Amino acid sequence: MIKKTGQMGVPVIDIDGELTIGFDQPKLKELLGLK
Repeated sequence: MIKKTGQMGVPVIDIDGELTIGFDQPKLKELLGLK
């Protein structure tokens, strides 16, 4: 993940190529298609 994002913090989450840095619950729900 460091090579992909340059970020050393956690979490870095890759959902279908969309990278999310940190725990962004609304963004994660959007990417997963959840309400």
